[in-house]
Amino acid sequence: MFAFETDKAKAATWFFETEDGTVDNYVDTSSSWQNVFVIVPDEGLIRTDGYGAAPAAPSQLKVRLCNTAYPYACTSFKTFTTDRNADGIAKFYDMKVGTYYVDIRDNYIGQWVEVKNNTFNTNSY
Repeated sequence: MFAFETDKAKAATWFFETEDGTVDNYVDTSSSWQNVFVIVPDEGLIRTDGYGAAPAAPSQLKVRLCNTAYPYACTSFKTFTTDRNADGIAKFYDMKVGTYYVDIRDNYIGQWVEVKNNTFNTNSY
């Protein structure tokens, strides 16, 4: 589960798995809505090697945004910090106008993190 927040409302359901080589989601910014918050809820994250599974925490993940018009124009990776609800949040401020893909990575070697029954929301602030 995770959410994207910018300054105008959007919502979508998405599957999320690190290390799978696919884009995790997209988010749009505009001149009025330039801040993007990526939120990963604490519940439902699991890490696996394909044989077994264990709980994962948002602090074990990091995220970056990459401009789709300029594929190598990416932010640096940010580690999710934990808010009072135990959800992980990464904040990106003053992003240029455009569409960005979301790239989430984990800190594990030989394992990946995925979400069961996740909702992936894109909201703007």
